[in-house]
Amino acid sequence: MTGMIVVFAILLTSVSSQIDYNHKRIIEIASIVTLMLINIKYKDNYATSNTRIQFVYLLILFLGLLSSLISSSPKHALIEVLTYLGLSIIAFNIAPAWEKKIFCTFSILSLILCLVIIEAIFLSNYLAYITLGNNFSIHEFFPTFANVRFFNQHQIWTMPFISFILIQKHTLLKRYNTGLWIMSGIWWLMFFSTGSRGVIVSELITIMIIAYLFKSQIKELAIVTMKLVVFGLISYQLLFYLLPDIINYNSALLTSPLEIRTNTDNRMYLWNKAFQFIIKNPLLGIGPMHYAWSEIQNTGILNNISHPHNSLLQWGAEWGLFSLSLIFMLYIRVLIKWFNKFNIKTLPHLDKNHSNLVITVTISIISASVYSLFSGVIVMPSSQLTALLPISLMISLYQEKPENQGSINKNLLNNPYFIASITLLYLALLIPDIITIISKGSSNLIDIHQHYPRFWLNGRLLTSL
Repeated sequence: MTGMIVVFAILLTSVSSQIDYNHKRIIEIASIVTLMLINIKYKDNYATSNTRIQFVYLLILFLGLLSSLISSSPKHALIEVLTYLGLSIIAFNIAPAWEKKIFCTFSILSLILCLVIIEAIFLSNYLAYITLGNNFSIHEFFPTFANVRFFNQHQIWTMPFISFILIQKHTLLKRYNTGLWIMSGIWWLMFFSTGSRGVIVSELITIMIIAYLFKSQIKELAIVTMKLVVFGLISYQLLFYLLPDIINYNSALLTSPLEIRTNTDNRMYLWNKAFQFIIKNPLLGIGPMHYAWSEIQNTGILNNISHPHNSLLQWGAEWGLFSLSLIFMLYIRVLIKWFNKFNIKTLPHLDKNHSNLVITVTISIISASVYSLFSGVIVMPSSQLTALLPISLMISLYQEKPENQGSINKNLLNNPYFIASITLLYLALLIPDIITIISKGSSNLIDIHQHYPRFWLNGRLLTSL
């Protein structure tokens, strides 16, 4: 039940062009609150035996609380802290759902449906523009996302699972094998059409890491993925270069809008702004969600960008270097434990399907982590929701459910009174903003304004500042 709520929320925020950025955020909030309340009564989680990891996580939360209290707007800083806390608890508590066949089937079918809808919109817009010859923006190819980079964030979490689906021997999947291959190839065509250098770099770095760690164990997934890459790249060249020339359509009108930017100067400005925040506030940072709060000299209009497009710099600037060190240590510790359990020596002893799933999840987590160094992977509502599935699956693959439900370790993060308290606080902080959005409608909420926290698309609706 809980896992299906997450899958439905992801599907809803990914395929509907009628749901704008702020309403996607409301769907995320509703999902967090609903699942937290369900978790109070129905616990179905794993034992959290590593007390050191628990302690580090709680210390990060404590530092986030301190940073929030001294920030310019404690209310909105706390919203960010509680959002990450809620997502963490949900990821842990939906992990057992992956043991149920019905949830796995539902997730696969939802992913396929998501791809089909997004691809149908993409191809329809392509045909419309190449037929009419009108000017266009690359963002118009992805109307279900406010920005094409938000689509890239969603895509990077899901791409490895496409390859995994194609190597399954399930009778139903084999029956539609040709259609699945075409669908998967188009997903890679869209990958190349977005022209995101950050995604390409992330994928290449991940491939090198996975090839080094798992070696020959990645052969089956690698072959499928390489076929998709070739299919996607050739299809991109045909649709955006060769076909326009054949029908005497100026291909430059089609390809030039695909380039959102041609240099990295803007990114350097954003990173420099984060560095200056870190230098001025090294211990506790400027407060969660506060990157866009203050203006830094020599960055001009870039001051209205709400995050630095780099997860490490963002965390260091907003939460402080101490918190950044802890979360980086926690991340590395988790990966070390993961690779101690799943590696070139242990994978051959697993069922082939299990082994491929481990590799798939590893690719998803690492590629998204690397991409977060160039984009707002940890910021956007759709990306945050999508992340719940691979992270919870990673937990499920690693942990073993205790035979005795009563043996689950008691800690603050699964204490019903604690969860109820933070859920109520979360609602109290957000309800005024949600009422504003619903009452005013999306037409008044389309501009990004500087010097306001980034939770909503339009910071000016935060009238309490």
